[in-house]
Amino acid sequence: MPMRAIRLKRPSPAMIVASVALVVAATGTAVATTSKLTGPEVRKVVKIVNRRITKRAPALSVAHARSADVATNLGSAAASVFATKSDLAPVPVAPLSLHGGWLSIAGDAGAGPARAFRDQFGVVHLAGLIGRAGGSDPVALTLPGDLRPAYELELPAVCDLPGLIFNPQPGIVFIEKDGNVQPITTSGADCYERLSLDGISFRAGG
Repeated sequence: MPMRAIRLKRPSPAMIVASVALVVAATGTAVATTSKLTGPEVRKVVKIVNRRITKRAPALSVAHARSADVATNLGSAAASVFATKSDLAPVPVAPLSLHGGWLSIAGDAGAGPARAFRDQFGVVHLAGLIGRAGGSDPVALTLPGDLRPAYELELPAVCDLPGLIFNPQPGIVFIEKDGNVQPITTSGADCYERLSLDGISFRAGG
């Protein structure tokens, strides 16, 4: 009976890379336990293996990428487009000037004054507890130019109904493109006795 020729299938590049990695691991173990190879010989072996890996799988090359500081490219984007530690430094918080008759209720139950900041991603954050002590101006404050939205906003807030010592109610804060901040309760009443600015955030328009 004639013998059929045995056809050997050529291994895939992935199999070759895996095999080379196994050989490198085994060689490293042998070097560590037997010390049969000298330093120059080990470096020569590593150089040959790296050359073959790069030839078979160029995408695995990691030359010049030991740290993000020296890497020229990370994926398809330049390293300069990524945020660094200095970019994420704390942003100064600025006090907000209130309209006539409105004041910050600082110190009440640990509350802070009216304040705001714009973070590194262009999001404005408001904070503080305010109230209207006199007058009838429904606009509590006007935000500086760099803290104003591109469109008119209606954001949820916590109000205190007039005439009661403390009765927090859900409210709405209207923030206009010109920076005017006017609060009302969900029932339409004037939210002036107390208004919490804490948690009000939106993307700046500029």
